[in-house]
Amino acid sequence: LSKIRALKVIARTSTEKYQSRPDDLRKIGEQLGASNLLEGSIQKAGNAVYINVQLIQAATGNHLWVESYDRNLEEIFAVEGDIARKIAIALNTKLTVNEQQVLTEKLTNNSAAYDSYLRGLALEPRGWYSAEVKEVFRRLYAEATRLDPKFVAAWARLARTDAWMVFLGQDTTRERREAARHALNMAIRLQPDSTDTLLAKAYCQYWLLHDYSAAKAVFMQVRTRLPNSSEVLTALSAVTRRQGAWDESLEYSHEALALNPRDPRLLVDRAWTYEIIRRFDDALKTTDEMLKIVPNDPDAVAYRAAILHALGRIDEARQLFRTVSIDVANDSLTGILIEHWLLDRDYQALIEALQPAVTDPGITVMRRALYREAIGFAQLRAGDKTAASDTLRKARRDLEILREQDADNSEITAHLASVCAYLGDKETGLKRAEQAASLLPTSQDAILGPALEENLAHVEAELGEKDRAIVRLEGLLQVPYSSVSHSGPITPQLLRLHPFWDSLRGDPRFQKLLADLEPKR
Repeated sequence: LSKIRALKVIARTSTEKYQSRPDDLRKIGEQLGASNLLEGSIQKAGNAVYINVQLIQAATGNHLWVESYDRNLEEIFAVEGDIARKIAIALNTKLTVNEQQVLTEKLTNNSAAYDSYLRGLALEPRGWYSAEVKEVFRRLYAEATRLDPKFVAAWARLARTDAWMVFLGQDTTRERREAARHALNMAIRLQPDSTDTLLAKAYCQYWLLHDYSAAKAVFMQVRTRLPNSSEVLTALSAVTRRQGAWDESLEYSHEALALNPRDPRLLVDRAWTYEIIRRFDDALKTTDEMLKIVPNDPDAVAYRAAILHALGRIDEARQLFRTVSIDVANDSLTGILIEHWLLDRDYQALIEALQPAVTDPGITVMRRALYREAIGFAQLRAGDKTAASDTLRKARRDLEILREQDADNSEITAHLASVCAYLGDKETGLKRAEQAASLLPTSQDAILGPALEENLAHVEAELGEKDRAIVRLEGLLQVPYSSVSHSGPITPQLLRLHPFWDSLRGDPRFQKLLADLEPKR
């Protein structure tokens, strides 16, 4: 249905939380901004499938169309196409020749491969920031390609999953990068012009190559063929954000939310954009909307807490975190929790939460290194220099192994610089921090470029180069970006509270900088 240009179709992620056969259709229509609702049920017994579908007018509850299907599983694609055609007719929509062709396309002839693929799709929203869940749906996509080596959509999803793990820093190994490229090349070889292949290509350009202009061009191409795709609009919002086109990014975000108004991930994404450009009140309002949809959701809570951190409202953030269980498998939650523990100077809580994860045999090398970096810094600030030295040496070894495989990775290099600084290796720390900043400058990435400059300032501060650090921080306070070590940009409140800047506190120039930032009365 979403491929029919004349129809506005609300995305599945906004509708899946509603129960089957809901009572108040009018309310649901209002919440989704939809005039008509498609409701159905599926029963499966062996290879037989019974499907009942009805199209209902949201305002009146009147049935516009009802049909039942009793088919074999192998006929499921024909049923999907037939349903879409009949709904279009019921809504007085004329299909183009191309749309008629699209509705008859079959992704695969192998029902087991399709089942594995669908299971992967169903898991994806739960694994947005979890490496463990990503590995599960990755295996499902891999199984789909094993069962049907010509399954283009499964190859495309496989490529995207691997590229996403690289981009998030969950697994930056050469093997993971090669796996993403192999899956993409398979999709291109089989069907280069399919929307699945083009999306995978655009994501790989974005996540693997940081070629945002090329990625945007392909996303724009796909948008013309998938007019109802909130995913494509969200991707365009993300890629234009990397280009520093903040207004354009927010406009794409607005369009995506019109098609997918109850997907908390889209609201998280929008809140992050507001945080990056220092519109903190708008960011908090967006998290309010999010928490109405998913109360006590860990990601929603974490992002609201991150904004409160930027505003120096640590007590409120602490109260928020008491409403969720701590799960270190959730990368976004854990990253913001690390920031919170540091701001709260609760070093023991940080160490106790992360230490068990470091010894987990399933942890990726990158995540283990980042956790060791955080633990080592906490041990250092807590005064346990012996334990800190041991932890940080292990983190350094992990990061050096990763850097051997990917020398041009700016984030690995930046984290290595910080670890070297904590160990007191001034020469290597400064060298790596400067190198990281040169690998991905602001002209190439409007979010990460300034973040690497902030990391350089942190390394300079740790290693006694106070003049350079203060000058750099002064410039960064006016710039939109999101830090390597915390969510969002540096703020006056973070400079006052974060232990990263403790080495500058006694410096008159730093004190003057903070005084100049005080609101004028």
